[in-house]
Order: sequence, then structure tokens, then C-alpha cells
Amino acid sequence: MTDRATEYATSVVAGDTPTGELVRLACERHLRDLDNQEKLGLWWDVPAVEAFFEFSELHHHYKGRWARVPCTCAADPKSCERRIVLQPWQAFVGGSLVGWKRENESGGLVRRFDTGFVLVSRKTGKTHFGVIVGNYLTFCEEEPSAEGYIGAAAGHQARYVHDIFKSVVRASPNLKTRINGWHQKFANLSDESGSYIEPVSSESKNLDSLSPHFILLDEVHAHKNSSVRDVLQTGTGGRDQPLLLEISTAGEVREESICLSERDYGEQIVRGDLEDESFFAFIAEMDKGDDWKDIRNYYKCTPSLGVTIREEDLKRDLDRAIANPLIRDSFKTKRGNMFLDVFSGMFDPDSWRECDGEIDFKAIRGRQCFGGIDLSQKVDMSALALVFPPIPDEERWIALVHYWIPALTLEKKALKDKPLVRWSRDGLVEIAGESRVDYEFIRNRIASLSERYSISEIGFDPWKATQLADELEKDGQMMVEVRQGHRTLSEATDELVSIVTDRKLCYGNNPVVRWNAKHCVAREDENGNRIPSKKRSRGNIDGISAIIIAISRALAVDSAYSQYAGDDGADVVVTG
Repeated sequence: MTDRATEYATSVVAGDTPTGELVRLACERHLRDLDNQEKLGLWWDVPAVEAFFEFSELHHHYKGRWARVPCTCAADPKSCERRIVLQPWQAFVGGSLVGWKRENESGGLVRRFDTGFVLVSRKTGKTHFGVIVGNYLTFCEEEPSAEGYIGAAAGHQARYVHDIFKSVVRASPNLKTRINGWHQKFANLSDESGSYIEPVSSESKNLDSLSPHFILLDEVHAHKNSSVRDVLQTGTGGRDQPLLLEISTAGEVREESICLSERDYGEQIVRGDLEDESFFAFIAEMDKGDDWKDIRNYYKCTPSLGVTIREEDLKRDLDRAIANPLIRDSFKTKRGNMFLDVFSGMFDPDSWRECDGEIDFKAIRGRQCFGGIDLSQKVDMSALALVFPPIPDEERWIALVHYWIPALTLEKKALKDKPLVRWSRDGLVEIAGESRVDYEFIRNRIASLSERYSISEIGFDPWKATQLADELEKDGQMMVEVRQGHRTLSEATDELVSIVTDRKLCYGNNPVVRWNAKHCVAREDENGNRIPSKKRSRGNIDGISAIIIAISRALAVDSAYSQYAGDDGADVVVTG
């Protein structure tokens, strides 16, 4: 009789169970290894797999609709409807983690995998699955004084998951006899062997002294960096078969995201591009080209769909996300298990992502454009946008954005905004000055750009840039004051939003511009006029502000400049 883990793999490879490509590849790896155990020096331990499955059914639900039914364990434990029954995908993952063995240096059999990475959408039962694996490895493998840790970036998150462990044990009468209570003083799960499970985080002290046998990192996407994982993992050297289990849903694309890094590493392994026999990856995602609006594709990223989450409930939330761009990104990451550049709200994310054309620099050389400069305070980032309006046979607006930052500011910001270092190295953000913005550097840079492009005029905020504007004016630039307010910028803001919505913006795939756009939040006045808000935005938006200033000047010229200036003479002033 085939075990449930292998049954799942066989069903997936045969096409009977809908999954994405990466899960199928993981299943093919399992079946291929079964056929080549002796050659690979591996052993598929079916009794260990069955023992894990038997232990898993000692766990009971403690909340939700399954917890409402009465416990019948006293009469017949195997038929109790409060049992947590492993879903087929969970049986495959759990069976793989405990069932695959290898021979160690002493000739003993130990578990093959020391790292398990599981990426599935929200509401698939991944945390309860982590509870089962954690309890089995910590209390059922006869590891002397096994130490199990729930690692999180913040203490409250680690304690939350630890509380789930305790709640499951409290609700499971036969499990409590296997795990002999918990240490009341520390409220940690423990038994007579000296084994225990407790929560730790980056806020915990003395992490270096720990000797983990089992580590659970839940919602890895929320970890700001790898510090907790690294310090726990380096403490496993004294254990024969430690396991790090990383479980998560997708999240925001961040340079320092360990979740995205582990996902990419796992993909290379299941594709065969990398060889790492100790790393197990289960990555439940839609395939490239799948329509996120089609409910059928959610079986790929939500392998418990129809069990832990009803299809009608997911369909309702999907319809809401299709209709409401403000919740779309959150839905895609949590329910669609997609890593995204998450946008704050001013731009429709899907529309922005399609504004991804490259700039033909030869074609725009000598072409008319309008400038907008967002000059920072002396120590922050500054930006200049050159905007090229559409011309015949070219429907797109082209935005060429340049950034400058003082060296000392770059050094300080690099601790939080790590991509800035790479962007500086790649020439996308230029160093202009040491501790303060060097206006002369920017002036010379603009002079160089004016030799390449036909800059009709440059809009600027007189509150910050009067000194630089005076110098540029001496160089022959047409400088126009554009005060920052709804009267002067709301039309240009709406125009930029419309340009993006229509997929008619080309910004050359500049990651700094994209970084600005995803942070950008608008503020409205009592008449519904909107402009970008630096206070409300989550991060830097200087490039977007500069683009809007430039667009405001392009619109002014296009709609009979003299009349426009007469109507708003208090806000728009031509200097020189």
C-alpha cells in the first residue's frame, strides 16, 4: 500500500490534483528519488511517515466550525470529528520532512532535510501544520532535551504562534498524555525528557546560547532581515538532525526579504538548477500567465481550498478585489500568494506594472521636454524629471528622472533603504556633496542635460529652490515658479494618474521611480482635488513630485500658456 505522501505526489504528477509547476516539480523530485534511493544514499522510511501521520491525528481543533463538534476520543479516538486531519498536501510535506533519511558520519540514519520551506496562501492551515511538525520533532524523536523554538521578528508574533501550540494541546486529550503538560512558570510546552518549545524573537536576549533541535519561522515574509533565523540556525551544530521549518504566505518585494530569497533558492532546487539534498521546498503558486481573476487558478496556490476555506468565500473576496484597486494588492499577496511591489494607493498597481517600456535615448535626443525639480532640504534626496509629451506616432509620455543625494545621507539611509547603495553604484542615484546637497553639482548636471535635450522650461518650488533657480537662469534656462498646492498641481496629478491608468507612461523601468510610485499617497482638499502628500506617503516620492511639476508645465504650454498664467498669476511666475 502506498503511503499518503507518495499518493499525493503521484496524483499531482498524473495531473489529477491541480497544482502549479513548482509543486509538480517537487513531487517529481520525490518520485524520482524513490526510484534512485540506493544511488543517492537515501532511504524512504515508511514506518516513520506512518508514525507521524498517526501522531498528527492526536491534535484537535480548538476554534472555528470544527471545534463546535463534541470530542468523542474517550469512545473512539480515530473517529473523533475534532481531530486535525492532514490535507493531502500537508501529508506530502510532513511525510517528506520526517520520512526521507540519510546516513550520517557515524553510520546512523538521520533525517535528510535540515530545512523545509513552505509557501502557501493564507487560510490553508499552515500554522496548525507547523504545530504538528513541531510537536512531533520536539517530543517524539527521543532527542535528549530537545529544544524547539518559534522564531519571529517581534515578540508578540512569536507568542501568538506559541499560544496556538498551547491551545491545540489543551484541546487534545490524548495529545496531553503524550506531552506531559507544560512548564507553568514559563508557560512553555515541555515534557519529562527536558524537551520544550518556547517563543523567541529579535527582542530576546542570549539567543547565542540556544541549541535548537527544531525551529519554526512562521510568516517569514514579515521578517525584516535574517538575523533571528541566522542566530538560531548557527546554534544547531550540537544536534544530529535539526530542522528549520519556514512557513509563509507571499508578501511585499523587498531587497532584504529572506522569504523571497528562500523562495527563489527553493525554485532553483526543484528545477534542478541547484543541488541541495538538505533543502525541501513546497512553493504553491499560480503559473506565469495564469489569470488571477479566474477562481480555478486559486487551487494552485491554496491547496486546502474547499476545506479550510470555502470556494464561495474566496470568490466573494476575489470579486471585491477585482472591483476595488485599493485592496487588490493585499488580496493578491495573501490569497493569490504573489510577491508584489505593493503600492500605497495613488496608482493602480496593475497599470503601473504595465508602464514598463524602455526609453529609446537616441529617439528623444534633441526633442522638446519640460523639467520639474523637487529640491530637498540640504541633507535629503533631490530629483529632476524631464517629461517628453507625446508626439505624432508616439502615444506615450516619457519621464526621465535623475536623483541626487549627499554621501553622508546615503550612508545613513542605507541602513533602512538598502537598495539605495546599489542604485548609487549603478548610477541611478548620484552623489552630490558630502554632508549637504551640492547645488553646483546639480547645476552642472542640468547644463549637460540641456545639451542633449531641448528643455523648454523647468518648474520649481520657490520655497526650496530659488538659489539654484537663479543660477540655472543665468545659464539660460527658463525657470518657472510652481508653488506646491492643489491649485497648481491637482490637474497635473490627475493627468499623471490617467496616463498611468491608460498604460501610456514610459519611465525606462527605473527602479527608483518605481520605488517612489509605490510609496505615493495623495491628499484631497474639500473639492476633491488631489496632490501627492509627502507626510502621508510611506517613503520617498521625490521623483513622482518632480514628474508632476514637469507635467504641470507641459499642460500649461499646451493650453495657451499666457491665458493659464493670467488665471493663476499668484501661483505661476516666469522668472527672468
